[in-house]
Amino acid sequence: VPTASDGKIQLRLIESPQQDYELGWIEVDDVRGRIDGLLSTDPGYEAAALARKEIIFKNQENASSDALSASIANTSLQSPGSLVQTEHQFFGELSSTQLNADRHYMLYSRIGTTTKFSINESPTIESDSRGYHKLTFQGITAEIGTNAVVVPGLLNQDVSVQTSISRAAGFENLVALYKVDDLTGGLDTNNDQTIDLRPDDLGYAREALIRAADSLTGVTLTTPENFGRSEDNIVLMGGTIYGMVLIPNASIEDVLDQNPQNRLNNGPNALFSFSGANPDGLSHVARLGSDLFGFEDIVGSKSDRDFNDIVLNIDYL
Repeated sequence: VPTASDGKIQLRLIESPQQDYELGWIEVDDVRGRIDGLLSTDPGYEAAALARKEIIFKNQENASSDALSASIANTSLQSPGSLVQTEHQFFGELSSTQLNADRHYMLYSRIGTTTKFSINESPTIESDSRGYHKLTFQGITAEIGTNAVVVPGLLNQDVSVQTSISRAAGFENLVALYKVDDLTGGLDTNNDQTIDLRPDDLGYAREALIRAADSLTGVTLTTPENFGRSEDNIVLMGGTIYGMVLIPNASIEDVLDQNPQNRLNNGPNALFSFSGANPDGLSHVARLGSDLFGFEDIVGSKSDRDFNDIVLNIDYL
């Protein structure tokens, strides 16, 4: 898995043995998978590799067979009633990991006492491009994606976009996009080409919401009635990265006025696609395809974690 730029990758567990297993990444030294000079056929390779492991999933529960999927999400954009079957269905465990630029990584799995490396046995990968992949490795299936929207085209050139939303939520949710300055959601606040605010920094939510409210750096989308659908034709800037934010039962101005630090139980909350900015520290957006996203609108432990409250598709015209 060569990486061209730093990025926080979100993984969703769909299927697994559900007991005595692990799935994770191992950083290797080159494209052949060497570790400290050892090839995968050399004695001592497994121990050296596992000393570097980063566990992503371990003995966690599968997603419900009725959980929101890319297929259901796409269907809901024309027939929102299809989301009914996904109500209160467990979406699957989510985990995040940081991949660093110009490095190489391999997958490892451990089931019982058997360990396998993707340098030797390739996973099955289905790619939907633009930052989304579904992989199966040794009986474990997961989705991998980033939660940033990367607009194609020349830098700052206008790009025509159609957004489509379906909804299965009692809350009146506002959805907006806002310009960010790297794939992890960082913000350069003084235009010096240096990131000044990260999603888990104090003050991030306020700055991000100011951008979302400004027509030069953000756009608010039309949200339909419950089990309804809506479409917007908007213009985004080519070659630019956008984050997403959902605000339940409030406006951007409400959060800025009443809870600008986005603290839990301190007023209306903004739920960002970058989990570090969220008051509960949890993911509230998950990628289901190239530019297809599911949103969860309930904060904290009371959430049903079905990610079907809002489904958003972005189509570049």
